[in-house]
Amino acid sequence: PLATTPPNWGGWYVGGNVGFSWGSSDVSYEQEPFSVFGFDFTRSDSGFGLTHRLHPKSGIAGLQAGYDFQREQIVLGVVTDFDYRNGSAKALTGPMFPPLNDFLSISTVHEWLGTARVRAGLQFCKACLIYTTGGLAYGRVHHAHVQTSVTITDRSFDSHRAFSESQTKVGWTVGGGLEYRFNQTWSIGAEYLYVDLGSDTVKTGAGAGNDLSGYELFYPATTVSYDDTSSIARVVLNYRFGGP
Repeated sequence: PLATTPPNWGGWYVGGNVGFSWGSSDVSYEQEPFSVFGFDFTRSDSGFGLTHRLHPKSGIAGLQAGYDFQREQIVLGVVTDFDYRNGSAKALTGPMFPPLNDFLSISTVHEWLGTARVRAGLQFCKACLIYTTGGLAYGRVHHAHVQTSVTITDRSFDSHRAFSESQTKVGWTVGGGLEYRFNQTWSIGAEYLYVDLGSDTVKTGAGAGNDLSGYELFYPATTVSYDDTSSIARVVLNYRFGGP
């Protein structure tokens, strides 16, 4: 009888993935006093601040490619991937100054995501690989807030000032997974990644909004910081070209 050769994980591979992304945007909001007819409205002489946590979540799907090197049961490699997601979340807070019936609306969207990682694994059975992974993460996020604190409304008028920004943020990722080689060419696996894209800040100066009420509302300077993290659980399918 012919001997069965265990699959070798060495060589190049390409594949696809699909899964679910869930995360958080920790929002820190600070504003200076604002005025109506020259009178300041604020909870203290220095303005006020608040914190809020948003929870964007969505499906995620994309492509990956990498290279593995195997020595005995140890497998070392590099991998890069690029995925699309569209997780959004929004929070409405208020009224913060009841005489004005004002509200603050804050929103965030976690858009596409990419990583460049190293991974180290152990072939613990004939066709099974368990591994840890970590490295660089980068992604597109969109943040917005509608302001006076940020939107002032009542039954007679609507006055607000809106700000938004989209940017590509760079951070880090760490995780692990399990992969099964069901023949010399194809492998399937499950993977978890934790991604931290760091903090960014949106600052706006004092000024008028789209005030059509005649109340002469003067909007305050504000500082809003967002700290974006997320978790990803997904299934991966790889086509392997083989190696030495």
